[in-house]
Amino acid sequence: IIEWGDWLIRVGYADKSHPQMMVPSPREEIEECKTLDDWYRYLRNFLQTILHQFVSKDRRVVVLHAPFPPQNWEKAMKLSLWNLGVTAVVFVDCCKTPPLALEWKRGMIISVGRKEAYCLAHADGQAISNTLQIATCGFEAVEDSTEWTETMDQQWLNENNPDSLLQAVAKCLQECPLDVKKDVANNLVFCGDTLLLVPQLGQRLVQRLNLILGGEAPDIQSTSGSELTIVPTQWKSLNKLSIVARTTGPYRPDLVSWIGASLWAGAWYKHDDDDQFVRWNVAPDQHKS
Repeated sequence: IIEWGDWLIRVGYADKSHPQMMVPSPREEIEECKTLDDWYRYLRNFLQTILHQFVSKDRRVVVLHAPFPPQNWEKAMKLSLWNLGVTAVVFVDCCKTPPLALEWKRGMIISVGRKEAYCLAHADGQAISNTLQIATCGFEAVEDSTEWTETMDQQWLNENNPDSLLQAVAKCLQECPLDVKKDVANNLVFCGDTLLLVPQLGQRLVQRLNLILGGEAPDIQSTSGSELTIVPTQWKSLNKLSIVARTTGPYRPDLVSWIGASLWAGAWYKHDDDDQFVRWNVAPDQHKS
């Protein structure tokens, strides 16, 4: 399993409870990659360095990534792994695997990384694709502080900020089908590297959202704190929901996506002999070393 994160890259074997290697994401080098050739030149050397102890000639690889990765990155990753001897590759969205580790069927994954945050609802073993929300309010947006600040209020909890995390969570709930909305609202799971640094984020956001829906939240933009926020009209459908934040226990919030992918890959590798469930990208002969 390779998890390509914007903070760390995690590597390890399927069916394991934790990755065997973690290396910092090469952010400066990645920013220089634009074309397919750029990505391929970089990824082949980088992957060869970190994967030499993991990859054998019959190895298959699951690549875990953020929603909507660059197409050139995905193509270059596939070609690089093939040319390193990997026989097949499959790409998996990191927001789709935590429920497998946590063993629940209905809820919302809220993953907060360095640059972006993602919200995705799940019901009965499937991600509800149309609920996906992407907000540009990762850890970098709050000035890299681990103490709670006014900037965190503005970037994460302000319902008047269209790019806030709170707005993304509310929009995700709004897009949920009526028959699952209550269960999803009762199981908001916060994960990602940012939750290690700001563990109170989930409880603060849910508390704020419940206060807003009850018409009892102080306006976050008011210096006096005496004004009450007005419940947005489009949120009226959420009024009767009980919104609850859950932890990723027993797993760390930064590892739960990797662990879910590990369990998923281990199970289907054993029981999908005909490759009917997992859509592997099998290496053609001309790409094999």
